Amino acid sequence: MADTNFAGDWHNGLLGQHCSHFLELFEAVPKGHRHFPLPGDKPHYAPDRDYSLKHIALDISLDFPNQSLSGVARLTIQPVNDGLQKIDFDAAELNVKSVWLENEVVGGNGVGGLANTKDLQFETESEKLKVDLGAAFKADEELVIAIEYSAKPRKGLYFIAPDTGYPNKKVHVWSQGQDTDNHYWFPCYDAPNQKSTSEMLVTVPEAYYALSNGELVETTEDKKAKTKTYHWKQTIPHSSYLITLVSGDFVEIEEEWQDIPVLYYVLPGRENEAKISLGKTPQMVQFFSEKIGYRYPYEKYATICVSDFIFGGMENTTATTLTDSTLHDARAHQDFSSDPLLAHELAHQWFGDLLTCRDWSNGWLNEGFATYFEALWTEHDKGRDEFVYEMRGNAEGYFVEDKGRYRRPIVAYTFNQPIDLFDRHLYEKGSLVLHMIRYQLGDNLWWKAINYYVNKHKGQNVITADLERAIEEATGRNMQAFFEQWVYKAGYPQFKLEYNWDEATQTAKLTVKQTQPIDDENPIFTLPVEIAFSFEDNSREVFKVQLEEKDQNFYFRLKQKPRFVNFDPANWILKTVEFNRPKEMLLSQLKNDSEIMGRIGAANDLAKQGTSDAITALSETLQSDPFWGVQVEIAHALSTIRTNAAQKALLEALDVVKQPKARRAIVAALGEFKDEISAVALTKVLAGDMTDLIEMQAATALGKTRSTSAFDTLSAALERESFNQVVRVGAFNGFNELKDERAIPIGLEWSAYGRPVQARDAAVSMLGHLGKLVKDKEKEQVLDRLIDIVENDIAWRTRLTAIAALQNLGETRAIGALQRRVQSALDGREVRRSREAIAAILDGKDKNEEVKKLREDLDKILNENRELRDRLESLEQRAKR
Repeated sequence: MADTNFAGDWHNGLLGQHCSHFLELFEAVPKGHRHFPLPGDKPHYAPDRDYSLKHIALDISLDFPNQSLSGVARLTIQPVNDGLQKIDFDAAELNVKSVWLENEVVGGNGVGGLANTKDLQFETESEKLKVDLGAAFKADEELVIAIEYSAKPRKGLYFIAPDTGYPNKKVHVWSQGQDTDNHYWFPCYDAPNQKSTSEMLVTVPEAYYALSNGELVETTEDKKAKTKTYHWKQTIPHSSYLITLVSGDFVEIEEEWQDIPVLYYVLPGRENEAKISLGKTPQMVQFFSEKIGYRYPYEKYATICVSDFIFGGMENTTATTLTDSTLHDARAHQDFSSDPLLAHELAHQWFGDLLTCRDWSNGWLNEGFATYFEALWTEHDKGRDEFVYEMRGNAEGYFVEDKGRYRRPIVAYTFNQPIDLFDRHLYEKGSLVLHMIRYQLGDNLWWKAINYYVNKHKGQNVITADLERAIEEATGRNMQAFFEQWVYKAGYPQFKLEYNWDEATQTAKLTVKQTQPIDDENPIFTLPVEIAFSFEDNSREVFKVQLEEKDQNFYFRLKQKPRFVNFDPANWILKTVEFNRPKEMLLSQLKNDSEIMGRIGAANDLAKQGTSDAITALSETLQSDPFWGVQVEIAHALSTIRTNAAQKALLEALDVVKQPKARRAIVAALGEFKDEISAVALTKVLAGDMTDLIEMQAATALGKTRSTSAFDTLSAALERESFNQVVRVGAFNGFNELKDERAIPIGLEWSAYGRPVQARDAAVSMLGHLGKLVKDKEKEQVLDRLIDIVENDIAWRTRLTAIAALQNLGETRAIGALQRRVQSALDGREVRRSREAIAAILDGKDKNEEVKKLREDLDKILNENRELRDRLESLEQRAKR
């Protein structure tokens, strides 16, 4: 499963790379780290199993006009122990009409004929269907429990239809089972620690297609009733949350990998976008099958794109569901790709579907693997630099959550609902842990271990210990200490490095200090690290040392003085590094280092010095570096200098650099210069550039310049259509940065139900920012609108945005609405975010004036620094004449 905020390369090199700015952290973080469990959270473990679930068979009909379903669920079970007489199924808000034992077995040994069906006593209580079997059954007996029911689901199965706000929506229905939502539309065992085969007979209007798991066994048509019935059968056992149903007027596009159909389904009119967006899927199936060492195991692989999906994607066995917002045309494809999302969900067919975490606390075995394997696809498809940069982005995303939200071990058992765990620790940190395992084992042993792990545990439920043991059995390497510090404890190492050169002995000294707080939950990290020295003749010497103490000194006898030194040059380790080096070393590294992370680190450190020769070097490299990610980071580095020379370097690069992602970063960087020079350049970009995403960034950056003309320009941008409404999103982000309260009425207008969804959410977010600038009646209008959305709006993602906006607004009057959302929300993410918002409002009420003063002081300091640096630069230029 992937959230739309986490998937795709929307954030690569821009939105996800620079989101941990000082002020954001100051506002968000108390002293130390927040704890992950909130008050009242309790430990959760995998439930006991009174029976083995063998098969789920659903025979249902969908009623689209009434947004309901009815039918019979048949669950084949076998007692785990003798004496089973009463059983519970998970069932929420189902109208159960009758329950019966369909094939009561004659004979205590489980062999014999079938008796007549037998009605059973049952009751529903607290999301459970409690059934009395009427007799005690033995562990070798197999039973089929039939349940006739109907439902009008509020969760698990979602009917999409036009309404007065969005009259052009296409009618369709889709399910979403993860984590424990499928029991809202059929009775089942809704926890991941059981696996069963499944089949579905689903009757829908004759014009509609219906997709489910496994193989399509048969399609029958009732011409009198004007319906079709699709019979799907999944023969490889899977957990209940992976059962899927999607139905509507979908168009099929068929490809193939070897003898396996690879199918894409989209609503009419989006076929060309589907081919652009989904077209690499067969190559991904080939790559994963080869590298994992276990051929894609299922009858088909289908990808279906639906509207209003509540995640980015969901890896239902053989039939992934994706948000249709990932579909895009050739123009957007220049700097937007669905490949990471596709690879993530496809990797789940092995890691999540074939091997499934036993409980959600071990969910990183699903999500961490899928996140890492999407990066491995990047490495295979686009090369090592793209891969290394993607892993850096994963680390940055995790750092933001660790610093700004909470810190926790990857495996954590205390929470409110399982969805609480689906965070940056589970996804991004999980991927980085796997990356470090690969580093410690080396590629050959890494893939040997993965092949062994998958083949040993295929079809099973797994916990973290199973992965640890598989690595040991496959490679002989004991990874207990590694798992203890990286998985079962929290945090990461924070290094401070000092370098010295002794010319007399031709010896380099590197002092490595771990500066992170050390306690029971945050250890001193023990790990190997590479240190590389590069010389004038372009040769390198690489040493691997073991870090195991808080402070360590390392000495290296070298053939000559190095021109620069790299600590963990390939960036294998999750860490932060503070490393002060001479400017000459940084200049050489920026120009000559073959590792992108070395060039990025040199760029950032040169920016801190801000001298004219540093700016010249950054300017030259910005225009010439062969990798766009380095260009992105240099653009950001120049934006932190804020001198006229730095601005000139960015403007010159804007005329030269054509790589869309790098260009987008240059545009973003120009927003840090609050003058008309940047405003004019950004207005030109916003008027028309290579891609909509570049124009979106121009709108945001234009607001940052605080130009007097920005308000009118941004207002005009709201009239423009674009891919996923990104230009309008950029305009609202620009209003945030402009801090012009005249945008509040615009935000109130655009936050109304019926406005384009992405633009609407951006307007809601803007209200949470600008509402802090006004008082009395205007603030009450903003507060009333946000509270109304939280309490009454039917759009889930907009409600979630409004919760964040209320947290940002910081008004205690919102607490009542947020508390009511905690009590009434069906979606666990709304519950968690509302609880966090309440805590943040209470915690931050006394800090508002302090934060406001800090903002004012920081802006003043930055402007003064720019003036001083410009004067210094002018003096340096005069001295050179």
